[in-house]
Amino acid sequence: MGWLVALAVLFLLAYSAGFRKAALGLVGVLIVVGTAVYVYEQIEDDRSRSRIPSSELEYLDIKLLNKSASSRQLTGRIKNNSKKYALRGLGLRIVLEDCEMLDKQTSCTVVAETTNNLSINVPPGQARDFSEGIYGLGSPIAKGNMVWRYEVTYIRGESY
Repeated sequence: MGWLVALAVLFLLAYSAGFRKAALGLVGVLIVVGTAVYVYEQIEDDRSRSRIPSSELEYLDIKLLNKSASSRQLTGRIKNNSKKYALRGLGLRIVLEDCEMLDKQTSCTVVAETTNNLSINVPPGQARDFSEGIYGLGSPIAKGNMVWRYEVTYIRGESY
Protein backbone atom coordinates (compact mmCIF):
# COMPACT_ATOMS: atom_id res chain seq x y z
CA MET A 1 0.00 0.00 0.00
CA GLY A 2 2.87 2.37 0.85
CA TRP A 3 4.47 1.79 -2.55
CA LEU A 4 1.21 2.86 -4.19
CA VAL A 5 1.24 6.18 -2.30
CA ALA A 6 4.91 6.69 -3.20
CA LEU A 7 4.13 6.00 -6.85
CA ALA A 8 1.25 8.51 -6.79
CA VAL A 9 3.49 11.18 -5.19
CA LEU A 10 6.19 10.61 -7.82
CA PHE A 11 3.60 10.85 -10.58
CA LEU A 12 2.25 14.13 -9.19
CA LEU A 13 5.78 15.51 -8.77
CA ALA A 14 6.53 14.70 -12.40
CA TYR A 15 3.33 16.04 -13.94
CA SER A 16 1.91 18.74 -11.63
CA ALA A 17 3.69 22.08 -11.20
CA GLY A 18 1.31 23.10 -8.42
CA PHE A 19 2.00 19.88 -6.50
CA ARG A 20 5.77 20.44 -6.87
CA LYS A 21 5.42 23.94 -5.40
CA ALA A 22 3.29 22.67 -2.53
CA ALA A 23 5.70 19.78 -1.86
CA LEU A 24 8.69 22.15 -1.91
CA GLY A 25 6.89 24.48 0.52
CA LEU A 26 6.09 21.55 2.80
CA VAL A 27 9.72 20.41 2.76
CA GLY A 28 10.81 23.97 3.61
CA VAL A 29 8.39 24.16 6.53
CA LEU A 30 9.57 20.77 7.81
CA ILE A 31 13.20 21.90 7.62
CA VAL A 32 12.44 25.09 9.56
CA VAL A 33 10.41 23.23 12.22
CA GLY A 34 13.05 20.49 12.52
CA THR A 35 15.82 23.06 12.94
CA ALA A 36 13.82 24.94 15.58
CA VAL A 37 13.19 21.74 17.55
CA TYR A 38 16.88 20.77 17.33
CA VAL A 39 18.04 24.21 18.53
CA TYR A 40 15.50 24.16 21.39
CA GLU A 41 16.70 20.69 22.48
CA GLN A 42 20.34 21.88 22.45
CA ILE A 43 19.51 24.97 24.51
CA GLU A 44 17.50 22.89 27.00
CA ASP A 45 20.36 20.37 27.27
CA ASP A 46 22.83 23.19 28.00
CA ARG A 47 20.49 24.64 30.63
CA SER A 48 19.98 21.27 32.31
CA ARG A 49 23.74 20.88 32.71
CA SER A 50 24.06 24.10 34.71
CA ARG A 51 21.12 23.80 37.12
CA ILE A 52 22.79 21.78 39.88
CA PRO A 53 26.28 22.85 40.96
CA SER A 54 28.64 20.02 41.89
CA SER A 55 28.80 21.35 45.45
CA GLU A 56 25.14 20.32 45.93
CA LEU A 57 25.82 16.62 45.32
CA GLU A 58 27.34 14.10 47.73
CA TYR A 59 28.89 10.88 46.46
CA LEU A 60 28.77 8.20 49.14
CA ASP A 61 30.51 4.81 49.23
CA ILE A 62 31.45 4.82 45.52
CA LYS A 63 33.12 1.53 44.56
CA LEU A 64 34.42 0.03 41.32
CA LEU A 65 33.96 -3.74 41.50
CA ASN A 66 35.34 -6.37 39.13
CA LYS A 67 32.34 -8.07 37.55
CA SER A 68 34.31 -10.17 35.05
CA ALA A 69 37.61 -10.02 33.19
CA SER A 70 36.32 -7.33 30.82
CA SER A 71 33.63 -5.49 32.78
CA ARG A 72 33.24 -3.74 36.08
CA GLN A 73 30.38 -2.47 38.22
CA LEU A 74 30.29 1.06 39.64
CA THR A 75 28.11 1.23 42.77
CA GLY A 76 27.32 3.81 45.40
CA ARG A 77 24.86 6.41 46.57
CA ILE A 78 24.29 9.95 45.37
CA LYS A 79 22.61 12.55 47.56
CA ASN A 80 21.05 15.57 45.88
CA ASN A 81 21.18 18.58 48.21
CA SER A 82 19.58 20.90 45.65
CA LYS A 83 16.40 22.51 46.97
CA LYS A 84 14.88 23.08 43.54
CA TYR A 85 16.12 20.61 40.93
CA ALA A 86 15.99 16.84 40.52
CA LEU A 87 19.17 15.10 39.45
CA ARG A 88 18.49 13.25 36.18
CA GLY A 89 21.95 12.19 35.05
CA LEU A 90 25.71 12.38 35.38
CA GLY A 91 28.62 12.10 33.02
CA LEU A 92 31.52 10.16 34.52
CA ARG A 93 35.10 9.71 33.38
CA ILE A 94 36.67 6.66 35.03
CA VAL A 95 40.43 6.25 35.03
CA LEU A 96 42.58 3.25 36.03
CA GLU A 97 46.18 3.96 37.00
CA ASP A 98 49.09 1.63 37.66
CA CYS A 99 51.05 3.17 40.54
CA GLU A 100 54.58 2.09 41.43
CA MET A 101 56.94 3.21 44.16
CA LEU A 102 60.10 4.56 42.48
CA ASP A 103 62.90 6.12 44.57
CA LYS A 104 60.55 6.84 47.51
CA GLN A 105 58.05 8.54 45.19
CA THR A 106 54.85 7.15 43.75
CA SER A 107 54.68 7.21 39.97
CA CYS A 108 51.30 6.53 38.35
CA THR A 109 50.57 5.76 34.71
CA VAL A 110 47.09 5.81 33.21
CA VAL A 111 46.45 2.34 31.78
CA ALA A 112 42.72 2.63 30.95
CA GLU A 113 39.95 5.20 30.88
CA THR A 114 36.36 5.41 29.74
CA THR A 115 33.40 7.76 29.91
CA ASN A 116 29.92 6.72 30.98
CA ASN A 117 26.53 8.38 31.26
CA LEU A 118 24.68 7.50 34.44
CA SER A 119 20.91 7.87 34.22
CA ILE A 120 19.54 8.40 37.69
CA ASN A 121 16.50 10.14 39.18
CA VAL A 122 17.19 11.80 42.53
CA PRO A 123 14.56 14.29 43.72
CA PRO A 124 15.70 17.38 45.67
CA GLY A 125 16.87 16.58 49.19
CA GLN A 126 16.91 12.81 48.61
CA ALA A 127 19.50 10.11 47.89
CA ARG A 128 19.49 7.10 45.58
CA ASP A 129 21.68 4.02 45.30
CA PHE A 130 22.98 3.11 41.87
CA SER A 131 24.76 0.23 40.19
CA GLU A 132 26.07 0.76 36.67
CA GLY A 133 27.97 -1.59 34.38
CA ILE A 134 31.25 -0.07 33.20
CA TYR A 135 32.77 -1.28 29.95
CA GLY A 136 35.80 -0.15 28.00
CA LEU A 137 38.42 -0.43 30.73
CA GLY A 138 39.68 -3.83 29.61
CA SER A 139 41.72 -5.84 32.08
CA PRO A 140 45.14 -4.21 32.39
CA ILE A 141 47.81 -6.01 34.42
CA ALA A 142 49.31 -3.91 37.20
CA LYS A 143 53.07 -3.72 37.73
CA GLY A 144 52.43 -1.91 41.00
CA ASN A 145 49.17 -1.03 42.68
CA MET A 146 46.04 -0.51 40.52
CA VAL A 147 44.26 2.69 41.55
CA TRP A 148 41.06 4.09 40.12
CA ARG A 149 39.41 7.50 40.22
CA TYR A 150 36.39 9.17 38.71
CA GLU A 151 35.61 12.68 37.55
CA VAL A 152 32.14 14.11 37.02
CA THR A 153 32.04 15.62 33.52
CA TYR A 154 28.48 16.94 33.67
CA ILE A 155 25.45 17.05 35.96
CA ARG A 156 21.96 17.12 34.45
CA GLY A 157 19.19 18.70 36.53
CA GLU A 158 15.53 19.29 35.79
CA SER A 159 12.72 21.10 37.57
CA TYR A 160 10.98 18.87 40.03
